[in-house]
Amino acid sequence: MTPRNRYPGTKPFTAEQKELFYGRKQETDDLMKLIRFQQMVVLYGKSGLGKSSLLNASIKNQAETRKIAEVFSIRFNASSEGEDAPLRKTFAALAPAQATVLTPIADHTLWFAMKARQMASGQKSFLLVFDQFEELFTYPDAAVEAFKEGLTELTRSGLPQRVEGAVKNLALSEADLDALYETMDVKVLFAIRSDRMHLLDQLSDALPDILRHCYELKALVETDAREAIVQPAAMEGDFQSPRFSYTPDALNDVIGFLKDEDGRVEAIQLQTLCQAFETRVRQTGGVSVTADDTPVAKLKAIIDDYYTTQLGDPQILDQPTAHRLIEDELVIETGDGKGVRVTLHELSILAKFARPGASEATEKGRLKKLLEALVNVHLLRRETGARGGDTYELSHDRLIESALKSKKVYIVETRRRQKEAEEAQRESELTEAKNQAELERNRNERLQKALGEAEEQTRVANETRIIAENLLKELRETSDKAVELLLNEIDRNILLLEYESTFEKCQIAAGLKSEKYKQAVKERILETAFWFTEIEAHELAIKMLQILGVGSLPNRADLLTVLQNNSTPEFYSFLQERYYPKLIDVEGGVFKMGTPNGKKDKLLHQVKLSSFQIAETQTTVWQYLLYLKANSLLLDDAPPWGLLGDHPIMNVNWYEGVEYSNWLSARKGKNDIYYGIDKTIEDPNNISSHDPLKWTISVNSSKGFRLPTEAEWEFAARGGALSRGYEYSGSNNINAVAWYSKNSKNRTNPVRQKQPNELGLFDMSGNVWEWCYDWYKVYDVEPDSSADSDTVGNNNIAVSGAVINPTGAVMGAERVDRGGSWRHAAERCRVSTRDDSYPTYRDYYLGFRVASSL
Repeated sequence: MTPRNRYPGTKPFTAEQKELFYGRKQETDDLMKLIRFQQMVVLYGKSGLGKSSLLNASIKNQAETRKIAEVFSIRFNASSEGEDAPLRKTFAALAPAQATVLTPIADHTLWFAMKARQMASGQKSFLLVFDQFEELFTYPDAAVEAFKEGLTELTRSGLPQRVEGAVKNLALSEADLDALYETMDVKVLFAIRSDRMHLLDQLSDALPDILRHCYELKALVETDAREAIVQPAAMEGDFQSPRFSYTPDALNDVIGFLKDEDGRVEAIQLQTLCQAFETRVRQTGGVSVTADDTPVAKLKAIIDDYYTTQLGDPQILDQPTAHRLIEDELVIETGDGKGVRVTLHELSILAKFARPGASEATEKGRLKKLLEALVNVHLLRRETGARGGDTYELSHDRLIESALKSKKVYIVETRRRQKEAEEAQRESELTEAKNQAELERNRNERLQKALGEAEEQTRVANETRIIAENLLKELRETSDKAVELLLNEIDRNILLLEYESTFEKCQIAAGLKSEKYKQAVKERILETAFWFTEIEAHELAIKMLQILGVGSLPNRADLLTVLQNNSTPEFYSFLQERYYPKLIDVEGGVFKMGTPNGKKDKLLHQVKLSSFQIAETQTTVWQYLLYLKANSLLLDDAPPWGLLGDHPIMNVNWYEGVEYSNWLSARKGKNDIYYGIDKTIEDPNNISSHDPLKWTISVNSSKGFRLPTEAEWEFAARGGALSRGYEYSGSNNINAVAWYSKNSKNRTNPVRQKQPNELGLFDMSGNVWEWCYDWYKVYDVEPDSSADSDTVGNNNIAVSGAVINPTGAVMGAERVDRGGSWRHAAERCRVSTRDDSYPTYRDYYLGFRVASSL
């Protein structure tokens, strides 16, 4: 048997390493109590805290040693081609290997697999442990639904009705019948990341107790961390290193280095240091780790060595790309010389590191192997994205400094190589000049010889002219093709909001002087300069305009004047509509709001509205990111599919929609009103400091931008006075007007891609839910007894009894959102459907559009 390590390092503990697993006694005891007395338990915590180690090395052993239950450890892995569906994988784990008396009525349900195992083994209690359970939700909806139904049937007591009918045809003994009807004690333990807990709501309709008993795993407390360090080193056994110990000073140094601001210790860093100490003891034959081994510089050096050693692992075939991925993209240096780690989705990594000209399939495979290798050597942490695919980040903050040091070395080395290349280029140019001079001399000799005969001179001149014309034609065609490729790259940069990446490409495209694409190049330069101007990055805007020969300018107003003077009216209008909302006039009138089906939330009632304006589209990523950049703000979280400029912004709460509206009002010169916030509130501009119940918005008097009222939203969605009574905004065919669960491909989609409604408004149904101003409350009006369909009225409806310009409840706990989204069914996208959310709530399916009073 190969001697073992005392510390597993960055890998999770296995069941075979249970005697080395220390520091989680309290968590084990707490979790076992829950398992003993509850049917379903959720273990949750941040990634990297050791949920898998706790399950492998402690919970499984405890459950089986104490004979609480037979344990089945199940992991689905993320959905991919060739991967078994969750139900099939769980069935395979539970089903007994040998046939049983139930085999004639066998099916592939979890109930059958578990009952067959119970009858074969005599075991009565079972514990199903699902590690990294968030992977379930990467599978198609049908696979998730099938698993949910199977688990629901398994955890309910009693014999399924279909089995009672089938079993009558079996010749079962009394003992077999007793075993068949004996209740199975099935317990389930789900382990899931904290930021994926909300996914369990998808199972709560069938498993209502799934979130009732939850246990959060946190980083190690100091006493447990000390135990995890000291105990494995002191154990006897067949290990690669002799027994050793830590002096008190050394132990204090290590703990002090590892503790975070809450005084807790993450296990992955503890294991990295301890594994390094174990290696040193094995190599030197020492018997203890002393304070000489643990100053901060040496501990940091261990982390640095770990970083460089792991990057040099043979399985990492493309080390330059690995360095650039981590050091340029996953770590960002801050102004204080330190850094922060960021998370990237696999699609963003593909977009940044795919080699030009290579097929997408080839590059996906190449980068997937690289990412897998970096995860295997524990430099990166991979997480399953909430909407599919994987995201990657540096495995720990301790590696940030190591990555930044490596980057500095790379920069120095790159400059050295660049200098050598420049010197080699100069030598090459000198040699080329000498060769050209020699060629010129020889050519002149040939020409002089040809001067003897006039006829020969004429012939040579004609041939030279023809060659020159052909060369000029080829040069123009080559130049046009190069500019076309550059324009495609620039457009992709703009879509991904990577404006800094466009400068060099615009400069090259302008230098090629293509007459065919001259105007197109100019417009890309102007658009990038417009972006930098609007986010107050004036130096970058000036740098872009210098490509067109425009000199330095002092301020935003002058820059905008130059941009407008250098643009056609049509193009400048295009820029305004791309980066700022375009408002559509909605003539006021009377309409029937709600539905006639009798539910109090949906009573059909008459509403009279004044004229107003509402944005043609949902606020886009381009528009919202311009606001964030102009105010030095950061987006809370990017979606798994990345930020695309022409998609609607999402994952913003109600307050952020109001803050954007206020900023937009100020940007458009409407500074005389607080754009929806009552001036009587102390410091009305400081939105986040106020109790939301105390807010008042003068929606019908404000001329600034604001969120629409719920009534305004529904009136506009129905088509206003032009309404044709459609079920969805613009059509009875939802596929014509909306991105929803059956056509969205589980993500947002570009605005203006679907058919508009009667007013010319896009995406009022689907794509993202839209915040409205109103507090949510059931309609407090009497139903319209004359209503017999879910249709809009018109201005011929009697005004008597109509609610005029309603703004919802005076106060409440939740705000209204309307319209449905990319992840919701068609019914949720109807013009009359209402929903509500806490104003602080965010999700990838929730956005907004702005409105204004006339």
